[in-house]
Order: sequence, then structure tokens, then C-alpha cells
Amino acid sequence: MNFLSGEDISKQVTAGSLIQELERFFLEKQNVKMPERIHIDDEKNTVLIMPAFDADYYAIKLAGVALDNKTVGKPTIHANVILHDRKTLEPLAYMDGNTVTAMRTGAIGGLSMKWLADESARSIGIIGTGIQGWSHLEAAMSVRDIRTVYLHNRSPQKLEVFKERVETTYPQLKVVSASVDQLVEASDIIVTTTTSPTPVLPDKGREDWNGKHIVAVGSFKPDMQELPDTLLKETNPIFVDTPTALTESGDMLRAKELQGEDARFMTLEEIVGHSSISDKQRYTVFKSVGMALFDLIAAKTIYEKNIRNFQHAK
Repeated sequence: MNFLSGEDISKQVTAGSLIQELERFFLEKQNVKMPERIHIDDEKNTVLIMPAFDADYYAIKLAGVALDNKTVGKPTIHANVILHDRKTLEPLAYMDGNTVTAMRTGAIGGLSMKWLADESARSIGIIGTGIQGWSHLEAAMSVRDIRTVYLHNRSPQKLEVFKERVETTYPQLKVVSASVDQLVEASDIIVTTTTSPTPVLPDKGREDWNGKHIVAVGSFKPDMQELPDTLLKETNPIFVDTPTALTESGDMLRAKELQGEDARFMTLEEIVGHSSISDKQRYTVFKSVGMALFDLIAAKTIYEKNIRNFQHAK
């Protein structure tokens, strides 16, 4: 069985290629089997067990989320993905799950940007400068002509490290450290990647969001909310990656509470292939919580690319 580290994975697959694979899945409406993920709370920590099957592969992700890790300088999420042959259940590859999760979540956000963000979008604002902030920057650059990046993080040190990485990797970009209000005003695409229990975006009126696409990534439990009440109350429909978001994310639970029976949600499956949707929206909100299907698509894309590269090297 092959072990693929985060560095190995980053060399095999780009954000753009993964977005294409996810898009192809939705356009072709491929048949998959995905049992409900197991969600276990252990005091402040959360353990997720996420299996999925397609015609050829079976993948399972084991993920642990420890929110207090940030106080001791460790990653909040630790994860592993194991890809198997579906028919024999032979394990084929063991992968760094943090990298798989970041890439597939960024690609899902990128897919929403491709189908919902204004085609003229040239700037992105990122709140939370961790691994998800980076993956969403790469995804945005693969679907839009991004020229300016606005960054905000509670930790100035972490923000500066991220800023230097962007400037080194993408010297053509203008990178600006900004307050949240400055970021919101200046950005065409806004990404929130925090586990905050209270909104990280300001509570503005509808007109302040016009022309913007908002991708909310961080809230995956009922006690987390990144988006402000006014935005959740007045946005209809809200776009989600999976119906699971409606029962797990504090943002979506709050939206249902505020909107009542008028609340409407649309999934990625309904978004992809319908380019007229964004024409009807003055701004768009996309909420992502992830699911095992996305891990499976990412894992098999990485594995097959790795096999092709190995055979070519021989």
C-alpha cells in the first residue's frame, strides 16, 4: 500500500484539476453509495468517520477536530484517508487526510466560485489564514483572474507568515492585511475559514453585499456561526455543498430559524450546469461542511495521478 504525504499529494494534483473532477461528477450524475458519517463528540473534541463508495473504489476518512489545539500550536484537525479497491477491499493508498481535506474543501469552494461568483471578480478576502485559507486561494485563482488578496486573522504573526507565503508563491498578486470591514468592502469573493461561535463578518444590509460571493467554510457544529444574522435572514436561496449542512452547521440552523418556512436552500448538484442562477442573485452565499463523497473523489484522483506518474517514470 502506498503512503502519500501532504507534499506528495500537492505534487500530484492541482486545485484546478480537482475542481474539474468534482464538476464532472455532478454533470455526469455518477452513482455512489455514501452511508451517513459518524459524528462523535468527546468533550470539546469531535471525531468524524466518513465512508463512501463508487463503482471502483471505497474510501474512508478518519478525522479528529480538537479546537483547543490552537492554544498549543498544533493543527485543529488531524485526519487520514485510506483508499481501497471496492471489489476486493484491498487498501491501495494511505493519504495525509489534512491535505486531502484542505484540497477537496478548497475545490468545492472553487466550484461554487466558478458557478456563482461574478465572472469579473478580481479580488478575494480571506478570514482565517490556515490551511483552508490557502486551499481556497488556490481554488479561486484557478477559476477567476484574481489580482488582489485581502487577509485578516486574529493572530498578526500567523497572518504575516501567510502573507509572506502568498507573496513568495504568487509574486504577481497584491497582498493586503486588512480589517474585516476593509476586507468586506474591497473583496469580490469572501472566504471565512474559522470555527468561531460568533459571526466573523459584520452585520450589514443587503446592499453592502451586492456583487459579492461569500464562501463560509468553518462552521460545522450547531454552536458555530461565522455569518451575521441579517445576511442569514435576507439571503434566499442559500447554496450548500450537501444537505448535511442544514442539520450540522450553526449558520444554516440559524438561517432556518430566522427565515422559517420561507427558507430555501440549493445544493451543488442543483448549481452545477445552471449558469443562469447567478444572474438572478445580487450576491450569493455558499456554505460548505464537506462529505465523504468529496474525499473519495479527491483520493481516487490523487491515486490515479500518482499511478500514472509512477508508470511514466518507469
